[in-house]
Amino acid sequence: TINIINNPFTKAKIAFFLIYVNDSSSGGYRTLLKYIKYLTELNYNIDIYLGECWNSNEVTNHLYNEHSFGIYLIDKFKHYIDVINSYNEIDIKKYNFYSGLKLQRDYDLVIANAWQTAECCYLQKHKCKKIVYIIQDLEYLFYPDNIKLQNNVKETYKKEFNYYCLSKYLYNHFKNMNFNSVYHSVLSFNSN
Repeated sequence: TINIINNPFTKAKIAFFLIYVNDSSSGGYRTLLKYIKYLTELNYNIDIYLGECWNSNEVTNHLYNEHSFGIYLIDKFKHYIDVINSYNEIDIKKYNFYSGLKLQRDYDLVIANAWQTAECCYLQKHKCKKIVYIIQDLEYLFYPDNIKLQNNVKETYKKEFNYYCLSKYLYNHFKNMNFNSVYHSVLSFNSN
C-alpha cells in the first residue's frame, strides 16, 4: 500500500477512517478534522486511513484481496493529503496516513466517519478494543431514488458500534433502535 509515515509505526492507539475528499468545501469533513485535532491536543496519537467502500465487493477487496484495490497512485494519494491539509485544521506532519481501509496493526480505538467506511471498521473489530461510528446525518436519506444503496447504508448500523451522534435527533434515532452505546453532542455555530 501507499503510506505516509510521520511517526513511529506503533505510536498511535487510535485509527480514524476518512473517506476520500476532493476539495475543502465540506463542513462535515472539517468537523471530523476538528475532532482529530482535538484528540491530538489531548495527547492522543492518531493514524488516518483513507478509503471508501460503496458495496460488499469493495469491502471484500479492501480487506481480503491481495491486489491493490482502492490503493491509488502516489500522486492521487498525495492529492487527498493535500486537500486535507488545505482545510487548515490539522498539521498533517503529526499523522501517519494509509491508503485503504485495511488496518495495518491493532489499535485501542477505531473510528468510522461515514457509511462508506463503517463496514470495514466493523469487520476489523477483532483488531481493536472499541469501534466508534460518528454519525453526522441519516446518510441513507441522501439516496432517495436508490433503495439498494439505502439498504447498504442501513446495513452498516450495528449494535456493536459505539455511536457518537452530532445532534439530539440522531441520538434519539439510534437510541430508539435499542443500541446500547449511543452518545450525543450539541452542534453549535462558530462565526469564525
